[in-house]
Amino acid sequence: MDVDLWDLAKKKIEEKEEARRKGETQLADEEERSSWKDERTLFICGGKSSGKTSTILRFVDKNESSRPTTALEYLYARRMRGASKQLCHVWELGGGTRLVNLLKIPITKMTISSLSIIIVLDLTKPHELRNTVEGLLPYAKREVDRAMKELNAEKPREYDELMKEMKKRLENNKEQEACMPFPIPLAFIGNKYDEFQNREPDERRKMCKMMRFLAHYYGATLVFYSSKLETTLAKGRLLFAHLAFGANLGRSSQTDINKPLFVPVGLDSYSDIGPPPMSDSSFSSLRSTQPIDLWWGVFSESFPSTVSRSIYTTVITTFVAGVEE
Repeated sequence: MDVDLWDLAKKKIEEKEEARRKGETQLADEEERSSWKDERTLFICGGKSSGKTSTILRFVDKNESSRPTTALEYLYARRMRGASKQLCHVWELGGGTRLVNLLKIPITKMTISSLSIIIVLDLTKPHELRNTVEGLLPYAKREVDRAMKELNAEKPREYDELMKEMKKRLENNKEQEACMPFPIPLAFIGNKYDEFQNREPDERRKMCKMMRFLAHYYGATLVFYSSKLETTLAKGRLLFAHLAFGANLGRSSQTDINKPLFVPVGLDSYSDIGPPPMSDSSFSSLRSTQPIDLWWGVFSESFPSTVSRSIYTTVITTFVAGVEE
């Protein structure tokens, strides 16, 4: 008998929502929810088998073996900060880019004011980079815009505060007019750095430049990470603590291609990143005036995607249509 993927996903989510409600009820019985002064939501997505689950488990100190995420997984993390208690709801989207319609569950008018998004990317699969970013980010942007519009209609003061926070977060970026900053905190994690560091220097250079450009263009923080390397664990935990609990991310960056990149939002620039690595013949064949198209065009020449351009066109068309609604 044929099984419908969406029915399975819906059933799975309903089960998890019920379990979450019971868990929160139990939490309320143990400790009054009013004592949670700081409550945030973190949504994590990325390419299939990019290491999302294992990364989350390391962040929240859970000694569990990772398993494939069926649809949308939920857990929570808690931290004491002085006399106050902090709570972060952590959602993980499985299936790579196949289940983007489930984004509307964690991205709502109720969560948008305290929501952050992490996109996990597999550094060892540069040919999948474009498919993952363009298969997730436009849909996330659409749901964020929808939630912000609903928030503005019902709670304009809260919406104004959210906009102020966005401006403050991006105030160090002097090139905003040439960027497309994401409305809420966004981070890219380049995962499996333990394998990536052994790749050819030219491949590492191109991947590092592309990742830095994407982070700068979208107003995101960039972290290269591996759960197998202690040298990257501290930066990964710092990012999680920053997005989940408001910890200070610091004002230092690491952009040496021979080391794991760490670039907090606003600390990079196009002049430091440099132009896309292209030959004169490549430049003459690329006629787009948009920076993102130029960079993707150059990158795709070095790492051709297995996904057809028609899919990209469908994604962008859907995104634009959603914005215009």
